[in-house]
Amino acid sequence: MPGARPLHRVFGLLAALALTASAAPGYAALVSVLERVSPVPHTYLQNPDASLIPNEHEAFVGSATGDVTSALKGVDLLSGSSGCDAADFAGFSAGSIALMERGTCTFLVKVLNAQAAGAAAVVIFDDETPSVTDAILGGTSLIPALFTTLQVGNDLAAFLDTGEVVHVKVTEVPDVTVPEPITLAVFGAGLAALGLARRRRISRNAAMQSRWRQLRCAIASTPPMPTKHVPVMRLNQRPCLLSQGAIFSAMPASTSS
Repeated sequence: MPGARPLHRVFGLLAALALTASAAPGYAALVSVLERVSPVPHTYLQNPDASLIPNEHEAFVGSATGDVTSALKGVDLLSGSSGCDAADFAGFSAGSIALMERGTCTFLVKVLNAQAAGAAAVVIFDDETPSVTDAILGGTSLIPALFTTLQVGNDLAAFLDTGEVVHVKVTEVPDVTVPEPITLAVFGAGLAALGLARRRRISRNAAMQSRWRQLRCAIASTPPMPTKHVPVMRLNQRPCLLSQGAIFSAMPASTSS
């Protein structure tokens, strides 16, 4: 068929596309740690798979990495617009971790305001959901920024008057995605087809070389024209003799009687 491609080339192309798609770079995964150090130590849960419940906290996409242990300070909590204005951070102690609630303005505005006020990290708690997923900052920050559930936020807020110290950590790990089964199947079929095509090509080349040697031997075995300038054994006989060395070496040497 005009324009048709050999099957192994089609599978090879599919394999390349499948591998490229499965290896496409994505966002790096951010892993977070949130724990209260004092007065009542407690570690909050983050599931590696954020779709599992409960997932009590996670780093915002766009958060900086970092490891901070410091006093936790509430920022205009219960106002409905916690951290939306620079004035909300009046009297905020630089180097502390800012605790804010969701609402009114974007996450990015809250985090940037806290960053400008000298916060070492930010914790923003949700207003209703039992588990947090896909927390997107909408920009980038220079300090670690976590998103937590309402329950975690309330639990942290309950200890603010006791000199609460909190540990916040955000680390980056490569986002390694295992290709789906269909991708692996197409890739495997492509590799198998390419391997089969290579074996066939090697077999064809070997057959062609064998036929070429036979042709050269046939030409070499043709009796030469008797002239004084042409030796009895022509030069192009040599490949034939080399390829059939076993036959010639098995022949008995002539002896004179």
